[in-house]
Amino acid sequence: MDSQLILGLGVVVLAGACVAWLWFGRGLAGRRWARPAAAVALVGLIAGQALWWVLGYYPRTAKEDFYPANPTQQYLAEHLGHQRFYGTDDSVYGSVDAIIGLRGYQGHAFIEQGYAELAQTLPGDQFPNAPTTTIISPADEGQAVASAVLDRAAVSYYVTPPDVTPFGTLYSQSAGDTLSVAAGQSMVVPVPQPGPLRAVGLLPEAAGQPTSTVEVELVDPAGRLVAVNHRSAGDAKPGVPWLMPLAAEDVPAGTPLTAKITMTGATGLIVGSTGPGRPALSVVSPTADNLKLVYAQESTIYQRTTALPRARWASSTVVTQSPPARVAQLAQGLSPSEVVLNAPGPAADGAPAEVTWVDDGLNQMVLHVQAQGAGYLVLADAIQTGWRVTVDGSPAHLVPADHAFAAVAVGPGSHTVRFYYPGPLRGAGAWISALTALALLAAITWDRWRQWVAKVD
Repeated sequence: MDSQLILGLGVVVLAGACVAWLWFGRGLAGRRWARPAAAVALVGLIAGQALWWVLGYYPRTAKEDFYPANPTQQYLAEHLGHQRFYGTDDSVYGSVDAIIGLRGYQGHAFIEQGYAELAQTLPGDQFPNAPTTTIISPADEGQAVASAVLDRAAVSYYVTPPDVTPFGTLYSQSAGDTLSVAAGQSMVVPVPQPGPLRAVGLLPEAAGQPTSTVEVELVDPAGRLVAVNHRSAGDAKPGVPWLMPLAAEDVPAGTPLTAKITMTGATGLIVGSTGPGRPALSVVSPTADNLKLVYAQESTIYQRTTALPRARWASSTVVTQSPPARVAQLAQGLSPSEVVLNAPGPAADGAPAEVTWVDDGLNQMVLHVQAQGAGYLVLADAIQTGWRVTVDGSPAHLVPADHAFAAVAVGPGSHTVRFYYPGPLRGAGAWISALTALALLAAITWDRWRQWVAKVD
C-alpha cells in the first residue's frame, strides 16, 4: 500500500511539473521542443495511470483456466438450453457459470428491483449478506424447489450439495445391532424399497472420518448398473441416516434393486445392522413433486418439470396494478397461458402460438412466432430498462410482464420478434466523450491559430 501511494504521488508530481512547464515555459527561448515533450509526457502519465489502475482487474488468463468447468456445469451446459438453473448455497459459486454461458437465477450481481422482489418471495432471506447476493438456505430448500416463482423464471434445474437430504419419502430399516465396515470391504445388500429411487444410505453408529469414502452401486435384477455415486464419510453423524443421492428414477416402478456398498480409504465406519453382514439401509423414494433427480455426483441436480419456457406465448392476460398484489399472485401460481400486466394493453384472443428461438445472445434475443390469434410473447428476462423490441423490423412497445420480466403484444400470423439492447455508444456517455473530443480539438485549433497570428504580427 505504501509503495503504491508513493508511486501515485510521484505520478501527481510529474504531472504537475508537466502542466507547469506547459504554462510557464512558453517564453523560454531555445526550448521549443520542451513544451511538446511536456504535453506528450502528460498524456502518457494519464494513460499510464489509467492502465495501471485496471491492470489488477483486466483478465490476463484464459477463462477456461481461471474458472475451469466442473462436471455439474458440463451437465447443465448440455441440458439447460435456453432455460435457467438455481444453484443453492454451497453447491454453486454465484455468477461464475455465466462465463460458460449458463443462466442462473441465483448469483452475485446487481439486479433489477422487480427481479429482486420476486426472488424475495422464496423461503428465507434471499439477500442475507449483500443486496446483490441471492441464496436459499438448506433449511428452506424443500419449500423453495417447488416455488411458482421459479416456474415463471424458467428455472428448469435445481442444484444442491450432496449432503442435502434428497427430496422425497424417506424409508429407514430398524437396526438391532451394529456392524463395523472395514476399509476395502464390500457388501451386497437387497434394497428394502423397489425402484425408482433417489438415494440409498447407511445408519452410522459412530462419527465418520474424512479419510474414508463410501461408494454405492445400484444394480437391477438383470445385473445392469442403474446408478453409482460416492461420498466422503466425513460428515456421517451417529443416529442420522447418511444418504447417497442416486440418479435412479428411470427404473420401472416396482423393480427390485441390489446395492453394492464399498468402503475405501484409510478408515472404516460403524453402522447399524439388521443381521450378520447386513447393514440397515435408508432409502429415499420419489414423490409426486414434479421433480426428477437426473444427476448425482459432486452435486445433486433435479429437473423441475413445471418450469415454463423462458420465451413463451401468453394467450390471456391478468392486469394487476398493485406491485405487492402482483407479486403475491405470481408466488401463488397462475395458468401457464396467462401473463400478469401492470396496466391494460391490447386484448389477447386466447388462441395458441408456436414460439421458436432464432438467436439467444447477451445483447439481443430473436424469436419466431407463429400465432393463431393475438397474444403476448413473454420473455422471462429482466430487460425492462434500456432494452427495445421490434416486431418484423418495426419498433414495438416493451411491456412490463410478470412484475420482473418483459413482453410484447403480437398479432396473428408469422412474426419475427427482436429484443435488443442498443449499447452504450448511443447513450449519454458517448455524447459526453464526443463533446470532450470536440472541445479538445477546438482548444488545439485555437492555440495553433493564436500562434500563427502572433507570427504574422
